[in-house]
Amino acid sequence: MTNSLGEWFQGRRLELGWSLGEVGRRLGYKNVSKAANKLLRFERDGVVADDFLRKLAALYSITDGVVRYLIRADRLAYLEEWRQWADEPVPIRVVVRAVPGFTVELPVPAEVTTPEQAVAFGQDYAAQRRKKVFVILSRRETVGITEDGEINGRFLATPESDPCPSMKLGRVKFLFRLGGYGEEATT
Repeated sequence: MTNSLGEWFQGRRLELGWSLGEVGRRLGYKNVSKAANKLLRFERDGVVADDFLRKLAALYSITDGVVRYLIRADRLAYLEEWRQWADEPVPIRVVVRAVPGFTVELPVPAEVTTPEQAVAFGQDYAAQRRKKVFVILSRRETVGITEDGEINGRFLATPESDPCPSMKLGRVKFLFRLGGYGEEATT
């Protein structure tokens, strides 16, 4: 992921000849190590709180216009990366809600090869077993199916929202599969 903002701030810090700890001291932190970790995470990953960013920009004499420009550049790069990722073809998947909060990926029969066939398979499965089913047609589109086998919506993913059902353990998304478990194919 692009991090022009963090890289720009890191470049400015290095240009000033300051260590991570020195920046923490100049910002007035009593726990310099904590400030250094915040700064490192920002420079490396782009993760930063607004108040910390404002203080850092003032310390480095970086104008609001430059900060806004870099934030916009990072956002545009992120959106383009997301679009490319979302457009990559993936196998159709069918997921059933076994119990509330617990979803399981079903094996899709070999003869199910089209989106229409996958939705029909999901509808039949839902109606027979009285379970909610989700047919994941692509990284962009998921079809929701009620316990009666009726389609209750087509849900489109955005960079901010992924309607694809999954469970999380920490930051890792995963689904159990009948016959085993595995990480969700998200990359």
